[in-house]
Amino acid sequence: MKKKILFIIFVLIVCGGLGFYFYQKLSPKTQNGVTVGQSNSSSSQTAGNTVNIGGVIIQGEGDMKGVKIEPVVITNNKRAVNVPLPDLNKEIKITADMNEEAKRIATDKIQDLSSHLKKDNDNLENWLVLGVYRKTIGDYEGAKEVWEYASVIRPQNSISFNNLGELYAYYLKDNAKAEENYKKAIVNDPSAIYIYRNFFDFYRYFAKDTAKARAILEQGIAANPTTSSDLKNLLDSLN
Repeated sequence: MKKKILFIIFVLIVCGGLGFYFYQKLSPKTQNGVTVGQSNSSSSQTAGNTVNIGGVIIQGEGDMKGVKIEPVVITNNKRAVNVPLPDLNKEIKITADMNEEAKRIATDKIQDLSSHLKKDNDNLENWLVLGVYRKTIGDYEGAKEVWEYASVIRPQNSISFNNLGELYAYYLKDNAKAEENYKKAIVNDPSAIYIYRNFFDFYRYFAKDTAKARAILEQGIAANPTTSSDLKNLLDSLN
């Protein structure tokens, strides 16, 4: 019974990191810059740092108030790059507190994704998901390396930059790099409400800069006047 509970907790943690990919699989999806989205009408809040999205509880860092699934865009315009490929044979060293079943699942996923990327190293989604699993096992440097490579091969995507912002803020404790990556994510997708919300959390709880927290909300509201009710609620909370 204890193993079963721990396994369920692991699945929920992975769901938090893979949320964007799961709803992409379940909704209309195209490539080359066409928006992939899902209705957020089924979202509702739960207590603490969790959110109930369509009956699935997802855990997150910081203030989860008003969290909803937002449409994202994954562009697949190929770009020639002259940067070293991340080591796809890197040792899978698990430092996170996980049971044996969770370790097995994470190990299998990392090996499978790495195998696919050896055959096609231009697959953005596989790089993004590999970074999530590297982060899940406690390999934060490995996750950084993977997401930074994704940012080079797809400099116009927003997801890898948002992920790096969160990684630098919560795990690598580098506020300057966190701010840099959140800013790039916003530039790449000014319609992504969730990025403004994450950026707000960073300024409010990590940088401890209320003025910048307010400014990023106002920027998001101005850029998205009809879809920024969550940001308006957060702005009201500062008044």
